[in-house]
Amino acid sequence: MEKQLKLLILLFVSSTIDSTQEKTEIIHTTSNGCIQGFRNEYAEVFWGIPYAKPPTGALRFQVPQPFKTEEGQKNEIFQAIKPGHGCIQNCVLPIGACPETISEDCLSLNIYRPKRKCDQALTVMIFIHGGGFVAGASAVPLMNR
Repeated sequence: MEKQLKLLILLFVSSTIDSTQEKTEIIHTTSNGCIQGFRNEYAEVFWGIPYAKPPTGALRFQVPQPFKTEEGQKNEIFQAIKPGHGCIQNCVLPIGACPETISEDCLSLNIYRPKRKCDQALTVMIFIHGGGFVAGASAVPLMNR
């Protein structure tokens, strides 16, 4: 009971943190086209970037296929400003610890990197959803603050 109470307090405190901090749009060019993310006080953030084609239809239960932007979409800017979907799951964790949305189209990742500093190598953190078919996703609000 005490452990559950501590978790609820942690979730309440984390939910009261202002996540509406000022965000500045940024656009980065990749070999697969342009991608739009945002810069906040600490980092440049790109959310919901697909790393494989959705495992639906004929691709269900097959080896993941590389994601490629269609030729006609090369000039469009991919909006990486919100987390991707969580995989299908029956998450029974508290609100804020479960994905906001679930879908079979869930093979995405989030990239966070420190703000650019001239002539310095940058550390890059990549968060790929876990879950073990029970819980977890790149779209967990508690992780995306």
